[in-house]
Amino acid sequence: MRAGVWIITLAAWGVASPTMAQDVPGDSVSSADVQDLMLGVTMNDHGTRTVATFKRLPDGELEAAPDDLRTAGIKPEMGTTDARGWIPLDSLKGVTWRYDEPAQMVFFQAPDSAREPAKINVSNATGPIDFSTVRSNLGFVLNYTLYGTSDYDWGYSGATSSSLNGSFDARLLTHFGTGSTTLLARLNPFENFDMFDRPNGSFTRLDSSWRYTDPENLLVYQLGDAISGSLPWSSSYRFGGFQLKRNFNLRPDLITSPVPNLSGSASVPSTLDLYLNNMKVFSGEVPAGPFDFTGLPFLGGGGDARIVMRDALGREVVTQRQYFFAPNMLSRGIADFSVDAGFVRLGFGDQSFLYDRNVAGSASIRYGLSDWVTLEGHAEATRGLINGGAGVALGLGSYGSLSSSFAGSSYNSQLGGKASAFYQASYKGYSFYIGADRTFGDYSDVGLAIDRSRDNDIPISASAQKVDRIGFSFPLGFDPSSLNLSFSRIR
Repeated sequence: MRAGVWIITLAAWGVASPTMAQDVPGDSVSSADVQDLMLGVTMNDHGTRTVATFKRLPDGELEAAPDDLRTAGIKPEMGTTDARGWIPLDSLKGVTWRYDEPAQMVFFQAPDSAREPAKINVSNATGPIDFSTVRSNLGFVLNYTLYGTSDYDWGYSGATSSSLNGSFDARLLTHFGTGSTTLLARLNPFENFDMFDRPNGSFTRLDSSWRYTDPENLLVYQLGDAISGSLPWSSSYRFGGFQLKRNFNLRPDLITSPVPNLSGSASVPSTLDLYLNNMKVFSGEVPAGPFDFTGLPFLGGGGDARIVMRDALGREVVTQRQYFFAPNMLSRGIADFSVDAGFVRLGFGDQSFLYDRNVAGSASIRYGLSDWVTLEGHAEATRGLINGGAGVALGLGSYGSLSSSFAGSSYNSQLGGKASAFYQASYKGYSFYIGADRTFGDYSDVGLAIDRSRDNDIPISASAQKVDRIGFSFPLGFDPSSLNLSFSRIR
């Protein structure tokens, strides 16, 4: 009987054992069996002065989290992530490794394609801005310019004419924003003084507004006189009302336009110099392996980038590349916009308080779909007018940039359209641009609609059906300056 019992028990164990072995592989190792190691990293027989965190399993295999693998200088996408979110070092394609336990080091052999490029920051920025330290204090500022003239007729009449002129800009600074006003003044002792009254026109108010800035979100709230937001292919107008817009000038440390991707690779630790248009913008040491430049200074147009590397023996390797900055483009995910609503300003510089009676509004937006594509949109309206359009700006790498747009309008049931295209490029100090605008039908925007409703004279450039422009600039050779030739035709 006992023998039978043992046989049955062993048989039952033989059936149950395979079932227990089918647990999820990722959960077969408990956290208590895993060692956390802080290891120094050597890459391709070169010390990196880097310490990264690794996980050591009971079988001796090493794993690492994606961020820890980046710290070690390896791209995480080269490996396979397990159920715990770790990447086994054995799964890294094209990468071999060796763990030295006494030295507490891990030695990698990896091609440049599997390595995380070293980031070389060219800018002088010390780090992100601490907005908790940004404050607005109470204050008052008055800027002014005064000048006077005096004429005397030495003839028979002996008449004298004198005047005192000035421009003033007053600003009140508070915790809740800044109030400002600007005006022109003209005083003539030989004329009757009458404030704000023509023809004497002793004082002429220009702009008055209250402005609040939000530097953390790059927003500006403005109440009062303002200039509407616009795009390169749309028009702006002065108005009195409310404006909400994004202002990248609040953050001079922020680069919003896509910059050229300048990168390289050093076979050994080297000293590196970077020149943009023969101007040195960086000098420092780089480790062995691939590297990328970040924080490049924004230089409109294009030019030459020269990377000079010198090793410990003084051997020099020079790499020269062409680059082009497209100033009218935005980096991926960055948006720029403006929203305006109010009454159009009339007689600016001549009348102090003259506005149109009809409400006008407009909105403009630009969005970086990618570093090579920026989308644009604009809309505006006032009594009897609806106007809207869209555009796109394309970065062509070292070949320049191309932008195009189309807008349509309906003013008092009269339809019209406007198409624009512009191309610019630069190569070795030579710059070239060409553009054209075409108007179809009875195209109108807010400025044209207001002028037409008041029978005002419309500028030729605003009413033109065809506008063509072309330009070319080149270095003089014997002088650091350049010569620019341009031609415009308005019909």
